[in-house]
Amino acid sequence: MSNTFYRAFEDEHRGSRDVIKARLRAYEPFLLPLRAALAAPTALDLGCGRGEWLELLTEHGFDARGVDLDEGMLAACRERGLQVQTQDALGSLRAQPDASLAVISAFHLVEHIPFDDVQELIAESLRALQPGGLLIMETPNPENLVVATSGFYMDPSHLRPIPPMLLEFVVGFAGFPRHKVLRLQEPEALHGPVTLEPINFLNGVSPDFSVVAQKTGPEALLAGFDQAFAMRFGIELADLSSRYHQQQHDARTAIEAEVLRLDERVAAIEGGAASVIDRALSMVAQANESMRSAQLDLSIALQRERSMADWSRRIEQQNVTLSTEVAERKHQLAQALAVQSLGEEQSKQLQHALGLAEERAAQADEAMKLVQQAQEMQRQLEHAMAQVAAAEHSVSVVYASTSWKLTSPVRFASRVVGRLVRGLRLGGLRSRTSGVLRRMAARIVRKMMGHGRLARWGMGFLASRPGLKARLRRLVGTASSPSEQSWRGSAASASVGGAGDMTPRAARLLADLKKSAAEKEH
Repeated sequence: MSNTFYRAFEDEHRGSRDVIKARLRAYEPFLLPLRAALAAPTALDLGCGRGEWLELLTEHGFDARGVDLDEGMLAACRERGLQVQTQDALGSLRAQPDASLAVISAFHLVEHIPFDDVQELIAESLRALQPGGLLIMETPNPENLVVATSGFYMDPSHLRPIPPMLLEFVVGFAGFPRHKVLRLQEPEALHGPVTLEPINFLNGVSPDFSVVAQKTGPEALLAGFDQAFAMRFGIELADLSSRYHQQQHDARTAIEAEVLRLDERVAAIEGGAASVIDRALSMVAQANESMRSAQLDLSIALQRERSMADWSRRIEQQNVTLSTEVAERKHQLAQALAVQSLGEEQSKQLQHALGLAEERAAQADEAMKLVQQAQEMQRQLEHAMAQVAAAEHSVSVVYASTSWKLTSPVRFASRVVGRLVRGLRLGGLRSRTSGVLRRMAARIVRKMMGHGRLARWGMGFLASRPGLKARLRRLVGTASSPSEQSWRGSAASASVGGAGDMTPRAARLLADLKKSAAEKEH
């Protein structure tokens, strides 16, 4: 390997001098107590490379020297005025006097030499260190899977990786009573609240580690290093695994909490939707019921209007006829009294006829009351029609509402169920409706039977409409009910005497008047 190759390789792949020097400051907690305890501490760096560690030691007041076999590396140290020489690491260490050095360091050296040489290096360091002195050995960390499978073999001079537990065991076995593994150079972001990914298990473990061992010394000196040896350095694979599982647990807990919150929201939304649907269905049912009631009232009112309109016209015609007849009878009575040619019996008859005329006038007044009742029914009809319009407006509002649109699927289902329910209830509804219509028709017939003229008109009206008469007969009850028999009797009596609009008493009076007039003529 040429003198310039390894320096160029280090410059390309290890990092700049500033980066490497910043990384080496991790050892300052061990250097500072030693510098404070010793007046002029000395240090030997085995395999000093480009001299970053020698610079740091010099800055902290150590008398630092370095050895290396690569002339390209040593040239970089000499450019900065550092104390270096070309020498084998073990040969240089063997030449050191006993208990003469405060610090012996070997950065990325042990992976380049056989394991027997590593053991000898540790044993010679224990001899050459003064009491309380430090041995620092840094090497690639095979716990980092990327380093163990790829990064370690980037350097063609590497022999084999050394696990942290093995190197620490060798140090303890050689006689160092106090030692610690420092894991170093991991990404700074992994110390923060970063979410771990599977790649972090491959490259997240500290890519380098070192073993710091301390030789036995005075208790006062050793106590100054208690804090440094108690510190925790770097990231292990177990740390990443524990953090990853904790993050997974936290993520599952957060997801479960979110799912629970969403379930609660869905339940609340479903409950609100059900309430809205229930209210909408209730409004629709009320509107439909109001519509059916209004339609029924309208139908009844329209029938009443048609019937009362006919009755009103007939009563008005009869009133005109009665008024004309009363006027004529009064005129005849006046003529009879003026002539005074009639006998006492005829005078009585004329007075009786006048009483009948006044009775007809009273009937005319009653007819007028019926007209007024018809007008009142007309007003009730108009009120019923207004209610129908209001119900139609309510239904249109419901149909236009968002609730009605949202509950379209529910209405479809309710129509299907409604058909079945209506099929079960249809018989009872028809029976109740028939009972109401039958009682209403019976009341109308009894009302008409109380007025002879209306009874005669009703029989004449039904005679021209046999279909209506049959339906009315089925609705009221039996075909030969007392109401119909009275009706027929009234109509028959009205046809006697040839005057359909006169009572039997009036007809007899008219016949007597005609007979008396005929005798006078003869």
